[in-house]
Order: sequence, then structure tokens, then C-alpha cells
Amino acid sequence: LDINVREEVAEGLWVVNTGPEKALLSAATPLTHRGLDRVEWRIRDIRGRVRHVPAGCAMYSPLFSLCGVAEALLEFYPNGLAPTEGQAERKEGHCGFYVRCPPGQSLLVTLFVGSVKKGPIKTSFDGNAAKGLPEFCRLEDQLVEGEEDLV
Repeated sequence: LDINVREEVAEGLWVVNTGPEKALLSAATPLTHRGLDRVEWRIRDIRGRVRHVPAGCAMYSPLFSLCGVAEALLEFYPNGLAPTEGQAERKEGHCGFYVRCPPGQSLLVTLFVGSVKKGPIKTSFDGNAAKGLPEFCRLEDQLVEGEEDLV
């Protein structure tokens, strides 16, 4: 039985309740994925995205769960982070890469962009801060000729 309730609360704005089955499935996902210890995110048309995503703007992976942690996500800055006031300029051509998990979680994290590996690092997620590096690697060095995607 799949129950969906839709209500138009304003013109063109709908509230959708997908029912208890979806909530239960969502709550059970971390348990079913507790044995998973690796996530691969394929970014399609990476060269096009580099041209269109300005420095300081992130691309976000879909939410995922692994090792019993729910609602984790990856943040990728193809053109790096924008420097903040009083901070030295960022390295040109370097990408930023982070993982974000709910507060109170601890993980042993190894991040990869192409063939570049950083970690493993044991980290605890407190508050809303993501963990990673603003100058992870030089992105152009990780793009393979003839391939449009980055893993």
C-alpha cells in the first residue's frame, strides 16, 4: 500500500506527504548500509561544470548513508573556495573537497579526487562544519583526456 497525500497550499505550491512507508524506509537505510565503507560520486561533464561553477560555489552529492551514518553528503568546489577577507589567495586551479555528516558522528575518512588520495583521517562532526580541504588538488591534473566524467 502506497499512500500519497497532496495539498495545494498556495497557487503552484504543493505539500506532499508520502506516507509512513517512505519515512520508515528512510529511517532504515543507515542500518542496511552500515556495512558499506566507500562511496563513489561520478560528476558528469566535469569540464563543462568547471566553466560554469564560479569559485566559492559547491556542487553537492545526493544524500547517502554508510557505516551506519545517515544523511551524509559530499561537497565539491571545482574552482576552489573563494578567499575570505584577510586570507591569502587560494591556489589557482585547485579544487576543494569536503564530506558533511550530521553532528555527533565520527568516521575514519579518506577522500579521493581522481588518483589523488588524502587520508585516512579520523574526524568527528560537530555542529554544521564539513571536513575536508580547500586546496585538495590541482583539478586539471585529474582530468583524463577523452573522458567527460570525474570520480
